[in-house]
Amino acid sequence: MRRQLARRSNCQGRGSTAARGWSGVIRDDGGVSSHSVEREDKYEVEQTFRLPDLTTLVPPGGRLEKATRRLTSVYFDTAERDLLGRAITLRRRDDDSGAESGWQLKLPAGNARTELSSPATESRVAVPHELAELLTGIRRGRVLRQFATLRTERRATRIWSGEGELMVEIADDHVFSAATGGAGARLDQWREVEAELGPAGNEKLLLTVGKLLRRAGAIPSRSASKVARATGRDLPAAANDGVRDASRKTKSRGEPPLTAAEVMRRYFAQQDDVLVMGDLALRRGEPAIHSTRVATRRLRSTLRIFRALLEEPRAAAFDAEVRWYASVLGKVRDLEVQRTRLLAAVAELPPGWVVGPVVLRIEDYMKEALETALTELRQAMATPTYIALLEESELWAVEPAISRRGESGTKILLRKVKAAERKTDKHLEAGLAGKAGAQEEEMHEARKSAKRARYATELLEPVIGGKQVKRRAHKHTRLQELLGEHQDSVVAAALLCDLGAAASAHGEDGYTFGLLFAREKAIAQATLEATRRL
Repeated sequence: MRRQLARRSNCQGRGSTAARGWSGVIRDDGGVSSHSVEREDKYEVEQTFRLPDLTTLVPPGGRLEKATRRLTSVYFDTAERDLLGRAITLRRRDDDSGAESGWQLKLPAGNARTELSSPATESRVAVPHELAELLTGIRRGRVLRQFATLRTERRATRIWSGEGELMVEIADDHVFSAATGGAGARLDQWREVEAELGPAGNEKLLLTVGKLLRRAGAIPSRSASKVARATGRDLPAAANDGVRDASRKTKSRGEPPLTAAEVMRRYFAQQDDVLVMGDLALRRGEPAIHSTRVATRRLRSTLRIFRALLEEPRAAAFDAEVRWYASVLGKVRDLEVQRTRLLAAVAELPPGWVVGPVVLRIEDYMKEALETALTELRQAMATPTYIALLEESELWAVEPAISRRGESGTKILLRKVKAAERKTDKHLEAGLAGKAGAQEEEMHEARKSAKRARYATELLEPVIGGKQVKRRAHKHTRLQELLGEHQDSVVAAALLCDLGAAASAHGEDGYTFGLLFAREKAIAQATLEATRRL
């Protein structure tokens, strides 16, 4: 969209611009019935463990309650365990008290977890559509099936405030599990204690509970969740599958030297993680457009700058798929940026310079555009093409298509980055020396080249270290900021032409839009001058 609008920044050839609309959401938690944040600490205990005296935690006017419940939880995941691999759990729970019966999806949220709940359904094996849809990207379209059943006898101690609000629940759980896996059924039983904050609780209270439990012999759990322990996912990485962690920045002593292939694989894996977690965030209505779009740019940068180290057919095909998704995301993001920019520009004008319903005109124009762009994004994320993109991204994260040259040492990566830097300089020199039409084209290419060079430099971190990456990337970042501001001003000028024309067509004074147009042209020129001084 930036290029389409930029070509019309001289206010000629007016027509309808892409769309208008609010920045926004894909869904609002997918239509689930409730949403809560769970903050708990888990402890491992022996079968002979005795809970300490918890009456000391009861505040004045408060009370302590005890209750026993029996829970049966059936967990669902793909055959590849896509959910567990990202600390996500999906279960159907039967609670003999009725308090927690239904479907629950738990998502990581820092040191807490977000729980999305849906009512119990007639089918005990079919995941509710709204939850399955939220997980589309995480599971990459794969089928969710039952894989573990946990039966828990819970002796819960609840502490209430003097105002009648729950402060904390300490659950003493006896767990019996049966999980399926590659080696057949896995049966286990254990005892554990969970301390979960209620609405009236705080971190200080959780720490106090933890001290009491540890003094009584409890130790912090090594498992992220009950189902993780039931399936053996709490074991050290080496005992699981031996796959090296893609996020590690440096190699451990005794490991073979890094190859260009391994450095690229790690970078592909990092971007794949952003893509699939971004999918979940978008479906929940969280602001993940920008981070997801940046991941697509990083992927494309790697696929292009290091193309000689990759197998051409697969690299070209993956690049085309990523380019398609990036363009859909870009339409939304560019509109978000322009809406914020134009409204801020109006707010800076003296009141007497704002003639007519300028803000309303901008808001209406951008609202419709964003609604259109978001609809296109929703439709794109529901296509087989999108699922195929996520599947291909996973392949590149695990076993990228590397050519023989890419199996060599890492020096070749630095050579490719230097070549990308020279390409940026070439476009920049041509842009600064060119005339109006050619200048815009070359400056746009210089901006894109600077981004690619910056992302390619980031990939080198396991090779040259964070300080060197930061130093090398500084020039690209500053150039990218200036050229990005230049491009944004060119796009804003084109939008202001359309807005001014729409205002005039409705009999409104276009004075303010003219002022804003002149401002954007001045900004574009100023950024060019600043670029020359770099």
